[in-house]
Amino acid sequence: MTNSKHNRLIFEIAVIAVLMICALFIRHKGFHNGGRFTFDEALYAFMAYEMYHDISHYNAINYTNQYLRSRPGKPMPPYLFKKLFKHPPLYCFLILNSYKVHEGVGLFNPQQITQDMIMSQAVWVSILMGAFTVGLIYCIARIIYGIIPALIASWFMVIDPVHWICSQKVWMETTLTFFMALAPFLYILSYRKKDGHPLYFALSGLTLGFAALTKYPGGIMLGAIVFYTLLTRPAFFRRPVWLLVPICMFIILMPWIFRNLEEYGLAFIFGEGKGFADIRLGYTALKKILLASIIPVGAGVALYYTIKKKQVSFSIVKIPAILKNKFVWMAVTGVLILVCLGSNLFGILSALSLKHEPETSWRMLFFKDEPWYFYLKRLFIYSPIYIFAYICPFLIMWKKREHHLLPILCAGVVVVFFIAWGNFQCRYILPAVPWLLVMAGYTVNFINTSILKLENKPLRAVLLGGLWLFVLFAFIKALQIDAVLAWTNKPCYF
Repeated sequence: MTNSKHNRLIFEIAVIAVLMICALFIRHKGFHNGGRFTFDEALYAFMAYEMYHDISHYNAINYTNQYLRSRPGKPMPPYLFKKLFKHPPLYCFLILNSYKVHEGVGLFNPQQITQDMIMSQAVWVSILMGAFTVGLIYCIARIIYGIIPALIASWFMVIDPVHWICSQKVWMETTLTFFMALAPFLYILSYRKKDGHPLYFALSGLTLGFAALTKYPGGIMLGAIVFYTLLTRPAFFRRPVWLLVPICMFIILMPWIFRNLEEYGLAFIFGEGKGFADIRLGYTALKKILLASIIPVGAGVALYYTIKKKQVSFSIVKIPAILKNKFVWMAVTGVLILVCLGSNLFGILSALSLKHEPETSWRMLFFKDEPWYFYLKRLFIYSPIYIFAYICPFLIMWKKREHHLLPILCAGVVVVFFIAWGNFQCRYILPAVPWLLVMAGYTVNFINTSILKLENKPLRAVLLGGLWLFVLFAFIKALQIDAVLAWTNKPCYF
């Protein structure tokens, strides 16, 4: 290794370490700035405490009954009284291990617990997973797009309001996000060999299993990996070793699936009866996606086989140059978006004021009447850097799709699934945030590089100044939201 490469490696390691430490510190501090816990947070911490005494005990019954003693008559959802909790147990298992680590250093006494004590020890799972995701996203962006996009993506990840808020609460979405980012990262490492690498196939599958064992929607990332493989190296599907990806995923899930089948029978699979509303909602979301994709997927398959069999020759068809211009398509799409937004556009623009504080609530279904683009709008309001992520698909070069497509597909699968899911809450969209920020980092660097190639110096200076002033504004806007929401740790639905 040459001195320059060695020095660059040291620099990058130092950068990653600093960013992760910053993320860890501000999230830990933010947690202690709050004083009110959501029902879910206290529930996860308590269930992990019960698992500490009996690893097979995984339900919300005792905590819910205790909660109702002080609120008699309050209606509670049926899943809280099921013999097994609706979400898989990995997150609570990690909290359990946090308790054991604290016990090992004399900070956890199972005989003398308080809510503040177990909450402050349970939250370390989210804080650490949040910090690890910052480092992971640097590595992903570094491999796919280069060092500058990696720096931009990871730095904005540190201060991203949605990620910051979620990773200082005892919520499972931060852990879910880490595994849903790690699995595709391990998968692209297999691309170092022409025929793939069995080890990385297996590791990617195991990580997908951990994602789904944290929360069922983690399994949708398998769809992103399949679609990505189809567009980049479809030959992988002809190699039996590729099946290590889904097989290893299901190996991780099988003990939990068998336990549910033993407890509930086929009702667990089909979501029948009380307490299975989330499973039915997931099937509904998948049904919407499948129905909406039948026509475009069918047209794509038909076009592929038509070209392959050479039934139609496209060499005689002259496509106008204007239709090949990606910036024209970007402009057309932008106009269509503005038309769709209509009067909502003014509300979105006014929300970019540095004095604006977004609406938050502790009331369930607070965002139930929001439009389908709620997540895209909300992320942009929290940090305008996301506008670069939204235009990224127009700037990706098809010839470089082997890695460049991955963030778009991973973000797209998550966004589309949770739009179809409904029940809008920003913590649900968290698994898309790392990928969107990677895309934003690429776009900023792409635009910057394109501007530098201009020969007109005055124009080049104006455009560069405008680009980086907007990036600076996005940074400041994110900090403003952090100051009113993340640092104070006050919102539940945001």
